[in-house]
Amino acid sequence: MPFLYSTPFNNEINLKLEDILEQYPKKIVVLDTNICVYLREFYNNPSEFIKKYSSIIEDLINLLGKIERYDLDVSFGIGLDESCRNLDSFELQQEKQTQMRESILNLLNLDSFALIQLIYSNQVIESIKDITKKGKSKIEALKHQDSYFTGLNIPTYACMLKIYLLNLDLKSNKINRLQAFEEVIKFMDQKLDLVGASIATFAFHYFGGNKLIKNILNKSAKNENEVIHNIWNASLDVCIPLIVSNHYSEEDGIPILVTADKGLNKLIELISLNNILTVDGRIARVPQLTSFTEEGTTWTEDELEKLEYLSFQLFMKRMNKITNPDNSEETINSEKLKIKKIVENLEMSILSQE
Repeated sequence: MPFLYSTPFNNEINLKLEDILEQYPKKIVVLDTNICVYLREFYNNPSEFIKKYSSIIEDLINLLGKIERYDLDVSFGIGLDESCRNLDSFELQQEKQTQMRESILNLLNLDSFALIQLIYSNQVIESIKDITKKGKSKIEALKHQDSYFTGLNIPTYACMLKIYLLNLDLKSNKINRLQAFEEVIKFMDQKLDLVGASIATFAFHYFGGNKLIKNILNKSAKNENEVIHNIWNASLDVCIPLIVSNHYSEEDGIPILVTADKGLNKLIELISLNNILTVDGRIARVPQLTSFTEEGTTWTEDELEKLEYLSFQLFMKRMNKITNPDNSEETINSEKLKIKKIVENLEMSILSQE
């Protein structure tokens, strides 16, 4: 599977790394989980990796070459975090993380000559693997506060559970797709008291028939444990656009996500972020969602008009909360407990139907 490049600051499709490097004077490369795993496996056992992943070795070498040539800053915290978590509880595996970080750093620090030497070496390092099993609930996973996904994964997971259930209703003709999307918006607004831009984009394209976006959630599952785990993984993917955008700074420039996941890459392509100025005239630390494209969906003109009106109503309703948020620790903790209870109920609803 080829390496894909995207940035929420440019929603052109099928961007090449060279295109982004030429367009923006400052940039930072952000590595997704699958890329981090590839880099670890390549460094730990280059000969075996080349045999097993012959289709992507050219992409991997090209990425490493561009990082060296352009002296690019690289962030692999997201990928390192997600790939070093237990399947059952999302607890961090410290030993695995330490080994993986060392392998990736060693590889990124190689010059071209040392990289060639590595390719023809007989180096073999046994990668530490996760031996835990997938469970029927992710409630325990929500307790860990030491992750890149902390603060995002709880409401996002709740929304993805809701979307999964709504899709079951849609398939059984209990609702239509416009009603399904409206229910997602109501759920965020009324039950969670927040509206996530990435979730709204995902739901719009998911129920709008975008195949790549649907594939993020619609993974095959052999049992109910895998169903829950697939929804959990999808929720982490939907968190990533915001996490990537948080890598933006005036010093580092725009973040470029590198992934081998077509669905995640497409989600980033669909979102358009712009820098905004704060009241004191500075560039805001976190860019704001300005729009997302309808490209790839099959919404009708009539449906789009209704969705636009729904969005306008929601914006007007939540304007006061956007400008006057309650960020007290007491309120935040209370909201987390409320959403966790919602998650428990949604998980039970899904398990009762599997």
